Amino acid sequence: MSLPGVFSDWIMPEKIHQLNVSFTVKTLRREFGGTGGNCAYTLGLLGQKPVLVSILGRDAVAYQKHLLKAGVNLSGLRMDRGLSASGQVMTDKQDNQLWSYYPGPLRKLSAYSLEPIVKPHDLVALLPSEPKAFAKHLREVVKRKARFMFDPAFFIPNLTQAELRLGLTYAEMIIGNDYEIALMENKVKRIIRHQLTKKQVLIRTLGERGSEVYTGGMVHQIPAAKVKRVVDPTGAGDGYRSGFLTGYIEGKSMLDCGRMGAVAAAYTVEKYGTQTHHFTLQQFQERLRQAYG
Repeated sequence: MSLPGVFSDWIMPEKIHQLNVSFTVKTLRREFGGTGGNCAYTLGLLGQKPVLVSILGRDAVAYQKHLLKAGVNLSGLRMDRGLSASGQVMTDKQDNQLWSYYPGPLRKLSAYSLEPIVKPHDLVALLPSEPKAFAKHLREVVKRKARFMFDPAFFIPNLTQAELRLGLTYAEMIIGNDYEIALMENKVKRIIRHQLTKKQVLIRTLGERGSEVYTGGMVHQIPAAKVKRVVDPTGAGDGYRSGFLTGYIEGKSMLDCGRMGAVAAAYTVEKYGTQTHHFTLQQFQERLRQAYG
């Protein structure tokens, strides 16, 4: 849902303890989504062969066909007789969001082990799925000595300080928006960028202000790619992750990884929905050149 204004026009901070508001939205659409699905979709467009690990419900036949067409490997998916997970999001003009979420079969994801799937040198993107499953899979990838991107996002309040520290210590990449990074730092009582090892990368996304990539004692400032028209910023972060991961897998510089992330995010915000954008590799490369030279 898209709100033709900003939440602050409706919400009075001094009255937040007795909140009673109603929003009239200008757009309502049902689209394929999910953080893992969003990232896998754009990774597929970028020529990667991502293996998506999750649980889908009986209503997800069309979704599977959609992901296969984009080049996603579905061998890591399990099916359930219930309804798939579903999220309802309202986004205002400043990209602020209000979410409600029904986990559906993802409640069973903590029974799903990554150990038979993940090999020691695989690169795993640990993305929001279900809090208990996220914590379990974190411990498994650390045990398997797999390379991984740590992206707790919505689950930061659900994770213990010890679990957060585990992810921050062993992750090859740590990513979050400005708020999420600050929330993690507040919980573990340390400044993450000051504790990075030489091989670790910290990515902080800043919306329309671009992103910052910290590694090797350096910080790279990446401006946002120019957007033709902002239609729906939902999923921009997932697009960024896919672009960054593709550059990282291909051995690009941190600056170029961030730029690829920014261009992938730009494609996402120009379409309503999180998996409705499309591009060829040639189109992506040309847009990258136009944006950054």
